[in-house]
Amino acid sequence: MITLDIPERNLNMYLPECLAECDSEQYINMCNLIAKYNAHKIDLEAFKIKAVYKLLNLKPTKNITEAHEEEKNANIYALSQLIESYFETIEEDGAKEKRIKLNFIHNPIPTIAPLWCTFYGPSDAFKNVTEGEYSDALNFFMEFNKTKEPELLYFLMAVFYRKKRAFHWLKKRLPNYNGDVRERYNEHKIEDRVKEIKLLPDGYAYGFYLLFASFHEYLTNSEITLNGEQIRIGMLFDEPTEKQISSGMPGIGLKSIEYQISESGVFGSNTEVRETNLWEILIRLYDITKTHQDEKARAKAAEAKSKSKTK
Repeated sequence: MITLDIPERNLNMYLPECLAECDSEQYINMCNLIAKYNAHKIDLEAFKIKAVYKLLNLKPTKNITEAHEEEKNANIYALSQLIESYFETIEEDGAKEKRIKLNFIHNPIPTIAPLWCTFYGPSDAFKNVTEGEYSDALNFFMEFNKTKEPELLYFLMAVFYRKKRAFHWLKKRLPNYNGDVRERYNEHKIEDRVKEIKLLPDGYAYGFYLLFASFHEYLTNSEITLNGEQIRIGMLFDEPTEKQISSGMPGIGLKSIEYQISESGVFGSNTEVRETNLWEILIRLYDITKTHQDEKARAKAAEAKSKSKTK
């Protein structure tokens, strides 16, 4: 967070340095601008200048002298250069590309209220999300990345944002309460919520898309600490080397994980797997995968040792 001191007005202002530091209103406003920038509706300089106005809640001034207008524009331009901190440069296929920095897993849009009805979103780090929710959402996310069809953003958001469950005041007192305020996920009701989510102001749907993108990148690339051990959950999304060599067919990601867990019977049927917490599924499958790889490594070492003895 950058502190801006304006002594002549005895004023301190604060400029977030990235999306992770924005409050909910700033985040939604910035995501609206990012959507326009990524769709090439505004250029980079216009994006940065508009971002300064939104982040600092500035209003265009009227009836000022030409000298004051030039001074104001110079100050806004200087501040707009600070918006560069929202970007990072990545290298892909040998070419460098500038993109918005996604480094957060907290939910900046915890609730939405289309048509005066409150819908509750996923908790920080998607801790209250089921495997079925995430699997369905990932399909919409991947499809949007391929087609850029805006309608898919509403479907992505509709997977997670739901009304408060009936009699929540009572259910939260029960010993088996899981902490999720939202009604149970039902994939057949997504389209009904899409109609309401479309009524939200610009910035909400794209804002949730960026949150999901940031979290999925974290999930597939970062290490988490579990019982004092560093584990990389993202290995579960990797395509095995032998599969890459033997087949040109792409993997199906989380859907494949869903089927593997169902076949193991650890969490029951496919329906029961989809209703199980995402993190429980991933951690259990990581344990199964690690055990399998450890057994293969021991078998390979034993085979090598046996061959060395026969020589």
